[in-house]
Amino acid sequence: MTNLFVPGAPQATSPCVHNVCTACCRDTNMPLTLGDVDRLTSRGHKLADFSVYDPAEGYLRLRNTKDGDCTFLARDGRCRVQSDKPEGCRLYPFIYDEDNDKVIRDDFCPFNGEFEPPPGIDKKVREVIGRMEAEAKARLAAVR
Repeated sequence: MTNLFVPGAPQATSPCVHNVCTACCRDTNMPLTLGDVDRLTSRGHKLADFSVYDPAEGYLRLRNTKDGDCTFLARDGRCRVQSDKPEGCRLYPFIYDEDNDKVIRDDFCPFNGEFEPPPGIDKKVREVIGRMEAEAKARLAAVR
């Protein structure tokens, strides 16, 4: 069982922890929800330090360091905001496949087959994606 949807430290049974994998934390293109932004800024993180605006699509995305790591990836490979990490990170490797209109395990994740889909994953991914898209549209409308 993974720790999807569960705030707090990663569980030892998580494929990420078990395999010491941080592949998804490198060169990330992870969109942020307003809830993610509120949660992270309420903990003292500055928006400009952890996010970048994508003017083409209207998303706020996690910022990468000059080395390509997520700004929250510590040198020891742990997430510095594990208990507050973005919803998209919590849901990964489950993603929405627009072409086939279904939730799938991302092929980029080298251990995606080790993740058991938790109950309600399809509904949760679709809900988060819908919210991200609505928030991005609102941002784009505000700048026009």
